[in-house]
Amino acid sequence: MQCAIGNYAKRLMVSAQVWRKETTTDEGGGQIVDWVDQERTISVELTSPSDTELQVAAQMGVTITHSAMMPLDAEVSYGDRIEVDGEFYQLQSDPLSSTHSAIARATVRKTPFDETTS
Repeated sequence: MQCAIGNYAKRLMVSAQVWRKETTTDEGGGQIVDWVDQERTISVELTSPSDTELQVAAQMGVTITHSAMMPLDAEVSYGDRIEVDGEFYQLQSDPLSSTHSAIARATVRKTPFDETTS
């Protein structure tokens, strides 16, 4: 059954570019924070968040717009951004999976690319 679910999930997933916030020092000693293309993609499926996810996010003061399903080895974490079809989504949680699952789930917030908040 797990293989059937995994195969079904793969059909729904699309490719997403990964972006990560990085800080560098400029010539004057100040810091520059910028989003850097990680030059890799992950498979992801964006869905509507569950009522429980919305409730937990509201209690924590976090805005979420979608849930993102991805493989366990996706190598993304809280704060990263993923780009799907020219639109950006920032992870509002680390990807988590249930026991014996090959798919992880994270909450995300649709965001403009140039938004500077974390």
